[in-house]
Amino acid sequence: IHDFLGHGQIEKTVNGILKTIKVLLAALLLFQGHSLGAKEVRIGTTYSPHQSGYLDMDWKKTYLAVLDEGFDIIRLGAYWSEIEKEKDVYDFSSLDWQISEAKKRGIPVVLTVGMKAPRWPEFFIPEWIEKDIRTPRGGEVSRNGTLSTRTLKFVAEVVTRYREEETVRYWQVENEALN
Repeated sequence: IHDFLGHGQIEKTVNGILKTIKVLLAALLLFQGHSLGAKEVRIGTTYSPHQSGYLDMDWKKTYLAVLDEGFDIIRLGAYWSEIEKEKDVYDFSSLDWQISEAKKRGIPVVLTVGMKAPRWPEFFIPEWIEKDIRTPRGGEVSRNGTLSTRTLKFVAEVVTRYREEETVRYWQVENEALN
C-alpha cells in the first residue's frame, strides 16, 4: 500500500477514516439519546491510577488531564489493596484527592467498592489477607468466610467515609462480588 499510495496519502486516508468514525460515533450517540427520549447525552469515563502506572505515566497529572477533558461523570475505584495495606489501618488519601479534584470541577463520581475494582486483575485483595485465605487454585474465594467478612467490613468503611459526599452520586458494588 505504501508503494502504491505513498506515505502522505496513507496518513491522509487514515486521518479521514478516523474523522469519519468520530462523526459517526457522535451521530449515533445523539440519535440514541433522541430516540430514547433523553433530554441530553451524558458521556463519562473510568479512571484508574493502576492503568496510569502500568503505562508509566504520572497518575495525578494523568487524572487531572482526564478531568479537564470535560466528561459528564467519572467512575473511580476504592482499591482495597491500597486503602487497607495493613489490617484495620485505612488510608483514603489518594481516593480523597481524586474525589476532591472531581468536586472542584463539578464532575459527579460513580464509586466502585468491594474486593473488585476497575482494571486488571480486577480483584484487589490486600496482601495481608491473601496469605490467610488458603483457596486452592481455581477454587471459589466466596466460600472463604474470613474473606467475605473482611470484604464487607471494607465496604462499610468506604461507604461510611463517603456517604455524605455529594460528589459521590452513585455506588457500584460489583456483580457477584464474592465470586
